Amino acid sequence: MTKNLTKQEILANSFIIVASDLDGAIGCDRDIPWKHTADMKRFKETTMGCALIVGRTTFETLPSSMPGRSIIVVTSSPLPEGSSARAASSYDEAVDIAVELGVKAIAFAGGSGIYKAALKDPSVTKAYITKIAGRYNGNVFMPPLGEEWEVAGWMDLPSKDGEPEATVFRHDRTSA
Repeated sequence: MTKNLTKQEILANSFIIVASDLDGAIGCDRDIPWKHTADMKRFKETTMGCALIVGRTTFETLPSSMPGRSIIVVTSSPLPEGSSARAASSYDEAVDIAVELGVKAIAFAGGSGIYKAALKDPSVTKAYITKIAGRYNGNVFMPPLGEEWEVAGWMDLPSKDGEPEATVFRHDRTSA
């Protein structure tokens, strides 16, 4: 029998996960303006067993089923009837719900408002940022990480025909 982790342990395992173009764009008109198969596979593998904390717009763009992950939506509106996601009125409430669910970690998975809140939380010390080679005229952007973050490693992702090149960077927060 495994014991539930404490809030501090869950947050220590938690991370920001995002893909952006060279200008920091993460979306355009409620869509991701590129397709990258290997990055989507990596997203699934990295977030398996986690709670995904997302904003309402991001939630509305997700597949209807994301097995192996709990979805918590920060929203002021009710979720659709029959949704398996949980609603939270704030970032802090979403984190508390994730702890109640007994997950191993939280993946802060967008959009921009969720990323801003996670970047302000000194407990969040990891960020996985996939840089997509190209500029896509997005209208939603990833907030800058700030000087307290440094690159701890990177990995090039394989690209299929017609897909842009992509590199995943792991950033660690070096101070609060």
